[in-house]
Amino acid sequence: MDGAKRIRNSLQFRLSVQLTAGLVLFSVVTGAISFFRIHDEAEELMDRELRQVAMLVMRQQISLSGPIPDAPAPDMRRAFIVQPLSSAGEKNSRRLELPEKLKDGFQSASIGGKKWRLFVSSMPSGERFAVAQRPFFQNKIAREGMMAIFIPFLCLAGIAALSTCLLVRHLFRPLREMASGIDKRDEQDLSPIRQRSVPSELIPFIESLNRMFARVALSIEMQRRFIADAAHELRSPMAALSLQAERLDAVEMPVPARKRLNVLRCGLDRTCSLLNQLLALARAQGHRKETLRQISLMALFRQVLADMLPLAGAKNIDLGIASEEDATVMLSPMAAVSILKNLVDNAIRYTPEGGRIDLYAGYTDGAPFLAVADTGPGIPPAEMARVFDPFYRVLGSGVSGSGLGLSIVKTLAENAGGTVTLENRHDGSGEGLRVTVLFPPQYKRAAPSADPSAAGEGEPRP
Repeated sequence: MDGAKRIRNSLQFRLSVQLTAGLVLFSVVTGAISFFRIHDEAEELMDRELRQVAMLVMRQQISLSGPIPDAPAPDMRRAFIVQPLSSAGEKNSRRLELPEKLKDGFQSASIGGKKWRLFVSSMPSGERFAVAQRPFFQNKIAREGMMAIFIPFLCLAGIAALSTCLLVRHLFRPLREMASGIDKRDEQDLSPIRQRSVPSELIPFIESLNRMFARVALSIEMQRRFIADAAHELRSPMAALSLQAERLDAVEMPVPARKRLNVLRCGLDRTCSLLNQLLALARAQGHRKETLRQISLMALFRQVLADMLPLAGAKNIDLGIASEEDATVMLSPMAAVSILKNLVDNAIRYTPEGGRIDLYAGYTDGAPFLAVADTGPGIPPAEMARVFDPFYRVLGSGVSGSGLGLSIVKTLAENAGGTVTLENRHDGSGEGLRVTVLFPPQYKRAAPSADPSAAGEGEPRP
């Protein structure tokens, strides 16, 4: 239903229908006019023939005894009937019942339920007679003439409709290409639309879109700066509060006060972590140019594992590298560490105690990738697209966090030209969530090495 409505509302369909209807109407009117004109001309030709027959009768070259007909006539419908009006009432199958008071000249009459064309004249002796013929031939000529004009116009209407569809489709090709280009854009790409090869009628529309893009980009930039500035300004007082909490920890205090201090320190740690993630998200969304280096994913795994193993050990989670193949990516060290740390931290949060987290690296169709697979509860399919939104967390999970980890990973990966995919595992390797970051296939494979230091400058530093 929606497809049919869309077709009916399309400019291409409307132009084609209107042009076709116009041509059909024009052909009908032209055919009707042609029919009447040809009919009149055929009637004039018929009248001349009737007059010629009457002149032959007056010259006594044709008898008034009846139809002319012994003459060879392939079609009796074209035969002439000549009879005196004084004998119109006689019973004869070959005579017409004509009234005696017919006026001289040409006239049409209906006799016996059939139409006849008559020419009434008088002999030198004063005897009046009529020459009659059926108008079949003139109608046939008129119909044939009308169809000879009407049918070509109908064919022209069909050709014109098809030509209009093709022409409109060709004229609107730049608009379709522009729409396709906008659909393929990254959600963060708010650059102006180029007006190259665009019809002049669409330029005001494109200029309006570009102005809207500029306003949206300005709003996003102001929001990003506010978050970054707010997080930066809050880091100093939060660091001071954390320092005071550490000093209080060395002071002798009752057990209830110690418990409250521990709760305070946990809250301060979560707040500091949130501020750091807000700053990381602001830097990632700011598209700040950073120095790119060839990074060995195996070296990256070992560096991040050294920082995250204590967190995994606290929940008795088996965290390790599951693949032996190395891969290299062209990425900034800070972005590489941030991507992997956020993925591992997210996996540790949602993996239950005694679970397992595996790190993978390698190539698929020439493109390097890294993946983190856990044995957690996974993500409901209906919420797969929303988990990349900042501050969004799966409802009912009961897991603390800021909801910024996957958003930071997605932003950093897209800045590098990569993609992030989520997949709930239900295979022989276990159940849980697998997050894969696929980078563009523009990197050369690194030679496998058991020594992380073999990555050279590719090994990121904190």
